[in-house]
Amino acid sequence: MINNIKEKKFWLTTVAVLAAPAVLNFTIFQFNTPWTYGEGDEWLSFWGNYSGGLISAYVAYFIANSQIEKQAKID
Repeated sequence: MINNIKEKKFWLTTVAVLAAPAVLNFTIFQFNTPWTYGEGDEWLSFWGNYSGGLISAYVAYFIANSQIEKQAKID
């Protein structure tokens, strides 16, 4: 039961973090706000870096979690 709750929380957090840039992108660029700085290529670079960082964090978390579980089984 606890693992199921943790898994749901993990996936909910993952979806929220991945959806945040898309929602921000639509809200900022859809209405052409005066406080939006930069051109499209700058924002594309930002979103690429953001996505790459999230993917790297997810992979690091997955590997660390896997190693912790393996070590717990060994112990």
